Amino acid sequence: MKTSRNSLILTLILLFMVLSTSLTQNHAKANPEVLGVSVATDKQTYNVGDPVLITTNATLDGNLYSTLVAVEIRDPYNNVYLLRTVKTGDVSGGYWKIN
Repeated sequence: MKTSRNSLILTLILLFMVLSTSLTQNHAKANPEVLGVSVATDKQTYNVGDPVLITTNATLDGNLYSTLVAVEIRDPYNNVYLLRTVKTGDVSGGYWKIN
């Protein structure tokens, strides 16, 4: 069970790394901007039924940046378990219960 949680967290981190790379490649400026994306959970391990809080922040050249971020969570069989797009900097956010 711990292995599936670790691979879930790893999948999330890789997803955000891919997103940040693809977003920065769309800029064609002489001084390219640096987009940073951070992902964190409120705990390192969870029990079945525990709520998981995922926090994301985006920065552009070191300053907080409001943008859309996709969150994809997969189960141990690599099936999509949850897919949401959220706006960073939006404190209204959302909570989704997964059974």
